[in-house]
Amino acid sequence: QTEDEDIVPTIHVYTFARGDDDNNDSHDEIQVEKVGQEVRPSAPPRNAAQVAIDLVAQGLLPEGGASEVTKYRGEFLNKLGCDIRTREVRDVAPGKLVVCVSFK
Repeated sequence: QTEDEDIVPTIHVYTFARGDDDNNDSHDEIQVEKVGQEVRPSAPPRNAAQVAIDLVAQGLLPEGGASEVTKYRGEFLNKLGCDIRTREVRDVAPGKLVVCVSFK
């Protein structure tokens, strides 16, 4: 490694997470969300790893202010070079996991 190369650290954050599907007992209903004046079908449920990425992203990089929660930010952050990876650490309760979110 030369002096000109930047060393980019990898950060590991551990968080509790539960998939969106685990919070909703009704799988037969079509879920909708209101965006402005428009009502449209909501995005499909996230798994625990996707929820963990969004929790970490919301805590570190709030988008649109602290009160606005966004979903599915992993792909966007990877385009910025964050190289986000997740791994399940432990199943602590039915449907609740400890997930390690790693990024640069």
